[in-house]
Amino acid sequence: MRALLLCSLSVLFTTVQAAEPADVTATRLGNGPIITPGMDARMGGNIQGPSLIKVPDWVENPLGNYYLYFADHRGTYIRMAYADDVTGPW
Repeated sequence: MRALLLCSLSVLFTTVQAAEPADVTATRLGNGPIITPGMDARMGGNIQGPSLIKVPDWVENPLGNYYLYFADHRGTYIRMAYADDVTGPW
């Protein structure tokens, strides 16, 4: 009973302390997604969680200014695309 009470109180305080949602603006760059259904089948058919980063200054001999990491949900590999501009070409 005590565990149930503690659990209920923690949920109550978590709900009360929830932060206001951030004011976020998303902007589509270009006229379509970077990862498309028409890509080479070796890339995978169920790509999940692509991550785009600006390459840090400490990386020696970067392939581009931006790296895009992605993988098929059931795949074996993490793949990387790169570009000098965030809008591509990748």
